[in-house]
Amino acid sequence: MVGVGSLGRESVLARVTVVNAQGNCVYDTHVAVTQKVTDYRTYVSGIRPAHLKGAPAFDHVQQKVAALLKGRILVGHTLKSDLTALMLIHPKREIRDLTLYPPCTHGGLPALGVSAATTQAVPKTGRPKGLKVLAAE
Repeated sequence: MVGVGSLGRESVLARVTVVNAQGNCVYDTHVAVTQKVTDYRTYVSGIRPAHLKGAPAFDHVQQKVAALLKGRILVGHTLKSDLTALMLIHPKREIRDLTLYPPCTHGGLPALGVSAATTQAVPKTGRPKGLKVLAAE
């Protein structure tokens, strides 16, 4: 994602990478940005102006990714934001978002919490771990 707008606070898609179950890259491309980029966020994204020159149009990239994902289980970290950036919808039954998987949350394995309404022990998970934290582990 890169920033557009006067202060660069609005995020737009600038790169897409898709890997298979073995971690092999099956698609990696930068995406042409139609608005003036005001913050490349290079320190986070690694994207520089030269990367976006000659990049394929968003519509082309969106169609390619949709074709790659069709009929497949999608596994990743914070997938809702990725799908939103691509303006794609994927069947919920085919999504495995790691931010919802207890070992990938700060709480580790589900803890027991007490529900005030029922006074019973109910499962409670921690907040999602960041991708940097997961990669370090």
